[in-house]
Amino acid sequence: MLKKIGKVNLTLCASPNYIAKRGMPIHPRDLKLHDCLYLAETNIDHIWDFDKNGEQITVAVSGRYAVNHSQMRLNGVKDDLGIGIFPDFVIKHDLVAGKVIKVLPDWTIRGNYHGDIALQYAQSKFMPARIRAVIDYFTAHLTL
Repeated sequence: MLKKIGKVNLTLCASPNYIAKRGMPIHPRDLKLHDCLYLAETNIDHIWDFDKNGEQITVAVSGRYAVNHSQMRLNGVKDDLGIGIFPDFVIKHDLVAGKVIKVLPDWTIRGNYHGDIALQYAQSKFMPARIRAVIDYFTAHLTL
């Protein structure tokens, strides 16, 4: 059984100080003029794909900080090291607090870590109560 319960979007953000010093990019190609913080799991994680109203563009970014730990990348962004890419739930609280601001918010970023969140489980007439409790909890708190 597969039950969709949420969605993850990728978001670019930077600190207000970084943007004040370096300027706000208005198009993905402008990222080539900026320091970017990116995932460091594969040798293509510095290649970001964007889409806006059918316009698709791929940009190879560079920067001085690449790490496969979202919180470390976020700390780097808050320390003014550059523009970072994150799943939206990672930066949600810092966006609200004004510690980071969205960059290129009108563009959709495509990558490995965006899309639907789903629970997958075996459908059974005799499902253990603890499994049912997990399914019910996530359905109630993360439903689309």
